[in-house]
Amino acid sequence: MSFVVSAAGPPGAGKTTLCARLAKKEFLDGLHGSCGSLLHALGDPKLETILARGDLAPEHYVERVIERLFEEANGKPVMLEGVPRHAGHPAMLAKILARWGYTWLVHFNLYCPHQTALARVHARATENGKRMDDDAFEKRYGIYQKSLPGLNAMIKGEGLPDLAVPRPAFHKLDGRNYPDMVANEAMKIIHELRRAA
Repeated sequence: MSFVVSAAGPPGAGKTTLCARLAKKEFLDGLHGSCGSLLHALGDPKLETILARGDLAPEHYVERVIERLFEEANGKPVMLEGVPRHAGHPAMLAKILARWGYTWLVHFNLYCPHQTALARVHARATENGKRMDDDAFEKRYGIYQKSLPGLNAMIKGEGLPDLAVPRPAFHKLDGRNYPDMVANEAMKIIHELRRAA
């Protein structure tokens, strides 16, 4: 059975860096899917306005791009970046995984304090010219921090309904560490989980 590794965290936590490193090391024949990039690729002006304000995309957009990602993956392992973002996403994601025959192996939550995340977002803008507005950053960071307890509880299954697939292992990674350290820690966890499966 094919498997999925998900990674979520606030802007600047290192999700893209982690996913890119895992895709190179672990998923040589797999797919790295960034929910944010997939949403932007839709080219929907209304959606772009929503995202530019720092708001989360409406659920029907998120579900559509994730469904397309798994259709494209065609059974290959998937590294899913930026989902789940709130307590409603795990159930939606699990239904899609069940439909496409995937196991949700592990979810990584990347921790990154506010100032570090903001500095990284500014540095990224200098490197690639893509700048997230500071107000949008504050809003997105706040949304993530506010949703974290419910999201973590949902994934861990603490008194919440069953998912359509078995719950993933849940691990918190310290996004402040060097990217290779974070990726190596994640790799070790993935290898252990795959051996135990």
